[in-house]
Amino acid sequence: MTMDEIVDELHQQRAEEMERFNFDPEAFCQHLKEQERLSEKLLVSPPETPPSLEVQRTRAARGEPRRAERT
Repeated sequence: MTMDEIVDELHQQRAEEMERFNFDPEAFCQHLKEQERLSEKLLVSPPETPPSLEVQRTRAARGEPRRAERT
């Protein structure tokens, strides 16, 4: 399967899904929220709270890598 076939398939799936909701993004988002509520799992994780400035300074002083650089 080539990259174009994958992209085409994704576009087709998205178009079919949006067609179910008459291309209304609000209706689609409402559907996702309902699915999330019914599954009791988070479909989208809430944003992570960044560490306080004091914690950031302490980590920088210790030479610790930034969160994105950590493994």
